[in-house]
Formats: sequence, structure tokens, C-alpha cells
Amino acid sequence: SDDEDDALSVRPKEWKDFFQDHRQPVLHVVENPQSLLEKFERTAAFKSMAIWVLLNTSTEIGALNQNPLETAVKDFRPIVTQAMHALKINQTQKKYSYVVACVDAAKWGQWIEKELYAWTFPALIVQRYIGVGDRYFFKGGGHLPETAEQLVDFVTKAAKYSIEPRLKSKRAQLPAANRDWKQV
Repeated sequence: SDDEDDALSVRPKEWKDFFQDHRQPVLHVVENPQSLLEKFERTAAFKSMAIWVLLNTSTEIGALNQNPLETAVKDFRPIVTQAMHALKINQTQKKYSYVVACVDAAKWGQWIEKELYAWTFPALIVQRYIGVGDRYFFKGGGHLPETAEQLVDFVTKAAKYSIEPRLKSKRAQLPAANRDWKQV
């Protein structure tokens, strides 16, 4: 190929279109988490650390033509972007790539409880390997980091096994009234 022909200045629109089509976003707004897992299981499951952001979009009010998950993640996106940039800079060796997946808890609640062991939202969960292994919950679940520094600190601790993972058996018990109702 001709070096001059491959230069960005010669065909800028083609380069821009290429990068738009092939770039990986920092934060994936995931319509189907099962599809995301299948994609990574085939390619890079043991090279990718998953950071699951679980949001309840039933509480979001936005424009009628907007995706409620996009509306819900709007305020959290800058924190994730700063944190991922810091994690990549601070990484001494290229051990992980980070996949940040934002999932609608209202739509995928049963899947989330079965696969990620989460039942309170919002929640931020780290898995050292996407789709497999322990699940580390930010502040025990029900909270999101308020700063990029908190997110970086949490991800770093999870990567070093410095915090306790949540086990499926740690499911909170239903109150007595609800247990009786389930038996009927």
C-alpha cells in the first residue's frame, strides 16, 4: 500500500468512519446482558474484568424517544470514563482490559439475581473475569461510587482480593409475612 494514500489527511472521512464503526466504548449500555457474556466467552473472558452497573430505569423520567437506560447512566458516565482512564494509566502490566456494562435492573432483574447475585439497585459489581468468578459489590450493594477515585479504589481492591465477594448463599431472607405468603 502507498503510505501517502494511507495518511489520515488524504482520506479523513474514511478514517473517521472506520474508527466510529470499530471503536469500543468505555461504558456499554447493554440491551441484553446474556449476549454480552456470550460475546466475551468466545473471545476474551479471562482477559476482561467486568464492571457491572445495575440501574433501575423504572425510576427515570426522560424524553419519550430516549432510551431510559441512556438517561439513567447519563450522570454516572463521566465518573466511569475518568476511572477507566486512571486504571489504564496506573496499570503496571497489561493484565486486564475493563468492560463496563450498564444493565437495566427493571428489565433484567431475574437474570441479574441469578447470574450476579444482586437484588438491590442501583448496584456496582466487579467480576475479575467477565461472566465467571466472584462478585464484589460496592458498599455491599444498593450504592454507586460518587467519584472516579472511589471507583478506582474499589476496582483495585477487587483485583487484589482485598474485599470479600458476595456468595449466592448470602441472599437476604424474606420477612416472615412474605415467607408465609410464598408457601400458600
